[in-house]
Amino acid sequence: MAATPGLPAGYDLYHRRGVQKALNEKTSPNPSLIVDGAFGAKSIAALQVYQSANNLVADGNYGPLTQALLEPFIASKYILMANYQQAASQLGVLLAAIQANVEAESGGSGFFPNGTCKIRFERHQMYNMLVQQKGQATANGLVNRYPSVVNPVPGGYAANPYDQLNLALTIDQTCAMLATSWGLFQIMGFNFKEAGYATVQAYVADVKISEGKQLTQYINFIKTYRQGALWTALKNCDWITFATIYNGPAQVASYSKTMGGFFTSFTANPNG
Repeated sequence: MAATPGLPAGYDLYHRRGVQKALNEKTSPNPSLIVDGAFGAKSIAALQVYQSANNLVADGNYGPLTQALLEPFIASKYILMANYQQAASQLGVLLAAIQANVEAESGGSGFFPNGTCKIRFERHQMYNMLVQQKGQATANGLVNRYPSVVNPVPGGYAANPYDQLNLALTIDQTCAMLATSWGLFQIMGFNFKEAGYATVQAYVADVKISEGKQLTQYINFIKTYRQGALWTALKNCDWITFATIYNGPAQVASYSKTMGGFFTSFTANPNG
């Protein structure tokens, strides 16, 4: 009897997502797979493309031969449930609290479908960094020349944030990195010290490697930011305080509601 297409039984939410993430990066389906862990017809079709490209039987079954090729890549770049459980234990918080945080920040993916690190460039932070580094007059002059990437007014997000980041890097590499949020937890570059690094360049180099690196940065950040205020809020599941500190005061109501909703869902079903 032929094997049933799809994944083996027992894969947790993050393993199912990991396979989808890897298939997005390796096969470039158009449109990209939605990384939701629901391994349906589109995911099976992408798996068949991957199998065919690697001279395997394109049966859509994630069997031993396909696993032998794809699992090492997944392990090197993406994280599974066990990694989140270890982080929760290390921080002394509930697993669902970390799950809620990552869902609110990145939807559970630290990389875009093409494999580049998930980012959000903040033009107002670029302006602020330039004021600090080069003075307000210089920053204001750059606003006139590059308003899409240097601007005291928040917003103006591009469909592809790398278009903004790459332009900003030509203006000032350090300021551009500081003004960007990175990875699973969208930690701003200017928080590189709290994330455990001596320079923003070192922080960015690691965040681009893997979700495992991003999770380690998050643990450091939670422990150290504002003398552990985030850590206390996360332990207490105090979403209002957490939202105020983590995301800023502008969207406390919506962000705390989002965190609380994800927390409730993951408490009921850690596998989504």
